[in-house]
Amino acid sequence: MGFGVQDEVCPPHINFAVYNQVKAEKIWMAGAEFGHSTGKEYYDATMEFFKEKLGVESQFR
Repeated sequence: MGFGVQDEVCPPHINFAVYNQVKAEKIWMAGAEFGHSTGKEYYDATMEFFKEKLGVESQFR
């Protein structure tokens, strides 16, 4: 889960209400400078998480 700490649309505490209900393996990432977006760092971390879980290596490395 990724969220912007400055998000006035979906504040972090709302995100954690759902996140805490998920029983699967999970991680979260907060962007202190972001509002209702997460930025490239979150996208990169998400892709790495799924590649690791699926045992996929990037063909672009």
